[in-house]
Amino acid sequence: MSVETTDLPPEERWGPFATIGLAVLIMLAFVGVQQLVAIAYSGFLATPEAESMTIEQLLSAPYLLATATYASGVVCTLLVFGLVSIKSSGKVRSYLALRLFRGRDLAVWLAVYVALSAVMEFLARWLDRPAVPEFMELLFRTESGLWSLFVAVIVIAPWTEELIFRGFWFQGHSGGRWGSIIAIVLPGAAWALIHAAQYDWFDLLQVFFVALVLGGARLQSRSLFLPVLLHALNNAIASVLTWLYVHGALPSWM
Repeated sequence: MSVETTDLPPEERWGPFATIGLAVLIMLAFVGVQQLVAIAYSGFLATPEAESMTIEQLLSAPYLLATATYASGVVCTLLVFGLVSIKSSGKVRSYLALRLFRGRDLAVWLAVYVALSAVMEFLARWLDRPAVPEFMELLFRTESGLWSLFVAVIVIAPWTEELIFRGFWFQGHSGGRWGSIIAIVLPGAAWALIHAAQYDWFDLLQVFFVALVLGGARLQSRSLFLPVLLHALNNAIASVLTWLYVHGALPSWM
């Protein structure tokens, strides 16, 4: 199964193995920038309590996580644009599918996302799962830096992650006999794995299924903006529901 997602010739696209290697490099930069922000913050506070905290504990603070997300978003966007520009002779918009999508595509994939959410919610209740993941509950329990966190989670994170996984990585695997399937599944699995420190097996499985929907939307619409929008919607719903839950304002029927 193969669908060409760009008019660029093969010589103007990174190959599959080069794409994987460079994607790993970009993800390392993503993690590295966030850790540097946490270390800098700990050094700035210069308190025994801050110095004794792990990077994961530091990044559980809403304001700090938001700041780290902004910083890593800028760095990774520049890195992706630079790598794409070098290989494609500056044809960044075509390489990354930075084009508008049709309203029909939005309606179709929004319906798919809603159906998936309904199935996962049914399974969560059947398995007697917690209302929200522990990581999200702890993150939204404080009021400090809340609006900054909302912007980071709903705007910056979806853009950065989709640029890497459904933009750069997707394009590198879109050719060949099984290109379209690999372009959806491989980046989707990698995207789920980067959340392994935050969620348990059920939540990671849900993240992977969402990744398949985002990849399908990217493939069918030939636009990166559609998965970015769906990703933002997913994060917005999760963030609002979590905030309502931790503040005891979640409707009883939910």
